[in-house]
Amino acid sequence: MRLGSSQSTRSHPARPTAKGLPRSRKPSLLALALLVLVAGSEDTDLKRLLPTFYRAGTNFVDAYFPSSGPSVTSGISLDSTTLSADPPLGRGRRDIANLTEAAAIDVPVIAFGGTNGLLTTPGELIPFASTIGSCSAPSCDGATPRVVDAALPNEALPTFGGVDGGFEVHMSIGFSHVDVLTATDGPENQVVGPLVDFLERNLE
Repeated sequence: MRLGSSQSTRSHPARPTAKGLPRSRKPSLLALALLVLVAGSEDTDLKRLLPTFYRAGTNFVDAYFPSSGPSVTSGISLDSTTLSADPPLGRGRRDIANLTEAAAIDVPVIAFGGTNGLLTTPGELIPFASTIGSCSAPSCDGATPRVVDAALPNEALPTFGGVDGGFEVHMSIGFSHVDVLTATDGPENQVVGPLVDFLERNLE
């Protein structure tokens, strides 16, 4: 290098991209997907929600807040036989949710999640979708499974059967698990529109 030149032979750190990450450390597709899914937002209007705690004519609060069994049975998919059945098949726990008929579910299923709630990625529904029976309703094609590929494009965003397989998953970005039930309708709300379509498609 000539003396006085503005050039330098010293190495420089990787130049940040437009996303603020060095080129040598570009995130994977899964990392980018998860980064988008954890974005937060405020979607429930408390002026609409708070009156449901005391105003007559609604039991939303009573129906939503009590819980029984899901936190206990979530690790063993939907079927709780290994807990509720008598030994040696199970542990004889008849005091918890006794869920043993999952394979008999043959109707279309639609699931909603909020990425800041209890269901943060569609992949968390794989145990449930894999446990229930095949869809036999007229709106299903009778051939597509509930889960087409549990790892495509990745485990967080698997490929479900959709309308043909009778298993749809709709995620609302930034929603909490309460927002799924209470959020104002708008572009980010992936509940109202898909639910209306689901009901119209499966009305008999």
